[in-house]
Amino acid sequence: MAGEVLPYKKFHFMTSRDFLKSLRDTLVFVYDGPHVIIHGIADDKTEHIKKMITKQRKPKTYNSLEGQLEPKRSPRIKKAPTLYVPAFIRNNLFKVIKTFPNGFSISILPEIYSKVNGAKLHINGHGFENHRDLLLAMPDIVRLEFGRTNRAGQNLYVYPAKYLTQTKVHGDKNNIAENKDCLEKEVTTEKKKEDKAIEEKSLNKETEKIVKNHLAAKKVNTGPKQEVNNIFKQEYSPACQILQRELLQLLSGRPNGTWSLNISSLYEQKYNKPLELKNYGYFSIIEFMSTLGNKVSMYRPLPSGDWFFNIRSPNQTNPPKPPATDLTDVKIKLKQLMSRFNDGIVIECLNDLYQMTFNSSLPVGGVYINVETLLCKALDVVKLCEKDGRCMVLPHDHSMGASPKQGSPIDAVGGGVCYRTLDVPAPSDDYIDIFVSHVVTPGAFMVQLIGEDTTVALDELMDDLEEFYCSNEAAAYRMPSDLISVGQVCVTVSIQDKNWNRALITKEPLDCGFVEILFVDYGDIASVNVRSLFLLKEKFLNLPAQMIRSRLSHVQPYNLGSWSLDSRRVMLDLCRNKPLVAKVTGVDTHNVMSLLICDTTHDTIDVYINDVLADQQFATLVCDFASSHELE
Repeated sequence: MAGEVLPYKKFHFMTSRDFLKSLRDTLVFVYDGPHVIIHGIADDKTEHIKKMITKQRKPKTYNSLEGQLEPKRSPRIKKAPTLYVPAFIRNNLFKVIKTFPNGFSISILPEIYSKVNGAKLHINGHGFENHRDLLLAMPDIVRLEFGRTNRAGQNLYVYPAKYLTQTKVHGDKNNIAENKDCLEKEVTTEKKKEDKAIEEKSLNKETEKIVKNHLAAKKVNTGPKQEVNNIFKQEYSPACQILQRELLQLLSGRPNGTWSLNISSLYEQKYNKPLELKNYGYFSIIEFMSTLGNKVSMYRPLPSGDWFFNIRSPNQTNPPKPPATDLTDVKIKLKQLMSRFNDGIVIECLNDLYQMTFNSSLPVGGVYINVETLLCKALDVVKLCEKDGRCMVLPHDHSMGASPKQGSPIDAVGGGVCYRTLDVPAPSDDYIDIFVSHVVTPGAFMVQLIGEDTTVALDELMDDLEEFYCSNEAAAYRMPSDLISVGQVCVTVSIQDKNWNRALITKEPLDCGFVEILFVDYGDIASVNVRSLFLLKEKFLNLPAQMIRSRLSHVQPYNLGSWSLDSRRVMLDLCRNKPLVAKVTGVDTHNVMSLLICDTTHDTIDVYINDVLADQQFATLVCDFASSHELE
């Protein structure tokens, strides 16, 4: 009515509701469910107006359908999705809290985060509207309190969580999954203690200046190599460290190791609480276990199988292999079973028939993640074939008629044709732009050259492949069985990203119907079903294969041993999904480039990948020479 916003900030209130609640001699609050109704208190001059209003008759409603047509069901109330803070942000914020244990204003959080961690704090992509909501989702690391208003008009300050400074938390007492709403009530309650808090806190209007001076002094006293090490040094919150100790205790009690599928149930049995990894910022047990790389060995027997975990011994170099199941008895029983079904058994029914016949199930699980994987180890007894659109298990000596040959399109690429290769850049003092597309070890990885004729042209090719091989016309390009041989160019779908990719057959097909291929534009190897292979259309052969084999210059494995799994993981973390620059220091006789790689995406420093691996003791700096055996 006045045409102005209620000036509650002028009277030092956080919200208009707090301001109205302070006018208890003028207003009365009545709660009607979720609604709050405000009534004015009448005085001698307005008492007669209140009586006149209360005596007014309310107009009747004449809705004849009111109360008769009730909704069949109540509307479904959608719960707001729970937001989780990724582990790398939690760890970086914990590093900030350790750097400033006396607290700081929330208004300078982005600047502090960038200075300490060498990267900006981005919250929009994780569902948080502001920094306050982000911090409220981490009650195990930070707490928010009201203090004296600073120059920016902010009076909310960030401090370490109370138990980080007052108590020593034990694993059994720790409960990270606190309710965000409860924490918000605690922050609101602190408003009532504002006067007392102002006297107790040492922060004042010069907080920002003190923090900036602290950062500036720290930057002067720290050399560039120490700053790089500080950025990439992993620091975990106490709650995360407690979970790490619990999982290490769990694995210590199982000297033979265990599979990742069993971790959650074993954890709940031992500690009587669920394993809530999302509360720590991790979204899989594999991701969390990678934080224990120096204490836990991780092994994956099959490319698409489960992971096996075991405590790493002090002198262990290679991860121990999980115990294998003896298939001698299984093969004998399979041979007996198949003798009763000469026409074959549908693979979905094999386990049921096996159990009905021998009163025991097939040893599926662990190394053999499914029946197909198990049968691939018993191809001397059985074989897999497709019949009437179904996968059939047949006796090993069963013979089937050869499939008829079909004519191929004229523009399909047949045998004896190969992809062109890119011209490898010569050694130079200039830097080139690259993407690291696949990493085997720091001594063997694949890169792509960034440019209009390379990565941009590849993106356009990928779109064309998607459009053509998803159409009805692609059915005529299905690869005949007589063309499936080593060196044949083809097209298939990558299991990793579900995109159509150009490929090359690198091994002869197995009896189980799978064949090994190389994705020539990225460098990774996969095993795919022969039925998923398609002939390459001739126009898609023009672009050269985009992968270039490379290695890091001037580094060898630490102590001149073999590259560890952790070294590969660290290099992946440093190079994944970002453009890099590289200096070519050499090219060997196999056209393998030796590279000095630098990450220039940080605001304050340039990170040299070769140096980081050496500083973290994953590599040893040596005179450069290419080892041909590590790339074969």
